[in-house]
Amino acid sequence: MQVCLYTLFIKPKKELKPYEVKIKQAIKNSKKRIDEGEKIAISVINLTEISNFLETYLPLDKTLAIEEFLIRSAKIISISKNQYFEALKIAKENRTKCYLDIYGYAKK
Repeated sequence: MQVCLYTLFIKPKKELKPYEVKIKQAIKNSKKRIDEGEKIAISVINLTEISNFLETYLPLDKTLAIEEFLIRSAKIISISKNQYFEALKIAKENRTKCYLDIYGYAKK
């Protein structure tokens, strides 16, 4: 998620490698689709992480505008304790960090 935020809101300090340019373009294309009305969903936890990140790097007025855009544009999904345990179970099985985003994977 932080890669997306850096791509959209933070200017790089070094020249990007070819694969980084491709990632940056894909993220910009995703943002364009959202701006054009594509439906998105975000968990309350992801929204909080985004807010904390933006508040660190951007002026408050810009941060608040982005947060308002996300709240208006996205379906906000709450995460239950049971869902968190399911994500943790998947993380343990796959020996990876416990990202709540993987809960969506668990439901497939």
